[in-house]
Amino acid sequence: MELYPTQDGFLGEIAKDFTFAQVARLAAGFGERVRAEGITRVVVAHDTRFLAKEMAEEAAGILGGMGLETFLLKGPSPLPLFGFALKELEAAGFYLTASRKPARFQGVKLRLGPGKPLSPEGMALPQEAPQKRGSFQVLDRKKAYLEHLAQSTGQGAQGKKGVVYLDTLGGAGGGVLPGVFKLLGLEAELRELHPLPHPLFYGVN
Repeated sequence: MELYPTQDGFLGEIAKDFTFAQVARLAAGFGERVRAEGITRVVVAHDTRFLAKEMAEEAAGILGGMGLETFLLKGPSPLPLFGFALKELEAAGFYLTASRKPARFQGVKLRLGPGKPLSPEGMALPQEAPQKRGSFQVLDRKKAYLEHLAQSTGQGAQGKKGVVYLDTLGGAGGGVLPGVFKLLGLEAELRELHPLPHPLFYGVN
């Protein structure tokens, strides 16, 4: 089993390389680096890939067991929502996603804070997966994030008519833009395609 380093984390094939044991090792190594930086709070989040929720829970349990105040974002979360939570809580972050890779891959993006990616070279992984698990809190910040987006939009979209099509292909961004449209009371109609989470992204590679 081998994980491949990226600019801000690790990547592997689900079940072959990216396993629960590897997630536990990644979380433990990340937790040690976070503690060395004097950071006490961590946010964990995930996308819509196979077992992403369960792997995120595993990572959150490991980090909680290391004495870190750990929050798990509720439901699949797009990367900007993850960044929003990091800034709001002044926390480090562990985000399960393989970005643009095909559905058989999973990975993790590591943050020492909002806008502070952690390179794999800056982290040492334990040889074995730790056994200790601790508690974590489930955190729902989607409504606050939608309100933030609506407040940041300005007046440019007001009064515009027509139809906007959005296809999130079963990814973590499903439901975000419709929520903003609703908050803004826009006249334009939004038709969202494939909004429900889908680990195979509806067959699109």
